[in-house]
Amino acid sequence: MADISEATRLPIVAVIGSAGPGLASTITKPQHELAFAIGVTIARQGCHLLTGGGPGIMAAAGQGFCSISSSLGVSIGVIPAGKPPTTYPNPWVHLPIRTHLHGADPTGPDSRNHINIRSARIVIALTGGRGTRAELELAIEHHAAHNRPMVYACLEDTDDIYGLRRGELEATGVVCFQTAREVAGTLAARLRSTDASSPL
Repeated sequence: MADISEATRLPIVAVIGSAGPGLASTITKPQHELAFAIGVTIARQGCHLLTGGGPGIMAAAGQGFCSISSSLGVSIGVIPAGKPPTTYPNPWVHLPIRTHLHGADPTGPDSRNHINIRSARIVIALTGGRGTRAELELAIEHHAAHNRPMVYACLEDTDDIYGLRRGELEATGVVCFQTAREVAGTLAARLRSTDASSPL
């Protein structure tokens, strides 16, 4: 069997975002459509999708990804301990990775967020709460230290990530988009780059 190098290994793109408020774990229709379209884009680019494996944004991205039957990659869900089996993993996770990590502190050593961020070549953040913001901050911190992952956000005008809006995110160096089409163009350019850490 031939060795698998970094150059031939399929890139992992993480999508992070809200599981949805309350027990229903619902997100708005525009938020679902955006996450779905980004999942489609990731599949069409021949990447693996990585999420937290739960409902809301995570499920919508997975559903979009799995709608492309020709995708070379798989949908990976990193599952925290103690979550209800009815929603974790969601139906659009090919490969659930069940951890022992409860994640009471989303930036602490007991959080699966570290696995998500350190595994991904690219992180795309959508609207979310405290956990999503913590995961995004970990991604920014890891990029500053290691030049990866590349960190993007895609938010509608009224969306935020636990109080952070586009202007504040851009001030930290996060490239922000409003549409899945913009994400698709940037993702394609990033993946054509021979240097995963080089700027676009």
